[in-house]
Amino acid sequence: MRIIYLLLPVFLGFVLSNCSEMKAETPQVTATQNTNKTTPPLKKCHKNPMTVSFYTNGNNPKQPYVVLGKETVSKYNFVGIKRQQASIHDAMRNLAANMGGDAVINITHTDKSVTGTVVTYKQLA
Repeated sequence: MRIIYLLLPVFLGFVLSNCSEMKAETPQVTATQNTNKTTPPLKKCHKNPMTVSFYTNGNNPKQPYVVLGKETVSKYNFVGIKRQQASIHDAMRNLAANMGGDAVINITHTDKSVTGTVVTYKQLA
């Protein structure tokens, strides 16, 4: 009987995480998105997460770049269990790729989270 009490939260966690992933993957498209003639339609700028580079210890890319924004990944999952460094690294790559970034710079660590600045390389004309 005790095993059921232990497995129930794990099962509920899997069910809830699968539901949240399904919502994140379905894009929200509104009917008024392409009706404005002055702005072009939205482009998807997702990139391959495996191509995202990390620059640590104050190093920055040698080529020109544009800052897209900051990303923060918690060191703990929603249950409060500490994540492994590899899973934090993968989460940062996925966030940066979804923003259209090519690299993450200025990575800082706190007790509870890891924060980095997402940049994309400028296209030389």
